[in-house]
Amino acid sequence: MNETNNIIQMKPHRGQKLRELRHARGLSLQALSGMVFVDPSTISRWESRREFHQFARFLKALYRLGTTPEEFLGVTAEELRGETPRAAIG
Repeated sequence: MNETNNIIQMKPHRGQKLRELRHARGLSLQALSGMVFVDPSTISRWESRREFHQFARFLKALYRLGTTPEEFLGVTAEELRGETPRAAIG
């Protein structure tokens, strides 16, 4: 397993956060699913931790909900790429 996977796996599952973002924007399962071209049951599975498929659609959902993958996962782009953030360099 590489460092990027370790960073993401250390974070708790974000299903509840996804649901909260959707609710905060007043979107139903049907509305969000229509925006990202998946069945409403797919969104429901993401939110309830039962299944995590169609990653590209999940990313699109994050952008539609007004967040980035980095913000959602609580990591920086540098961490995702396995780089040391500049602020941490002497």
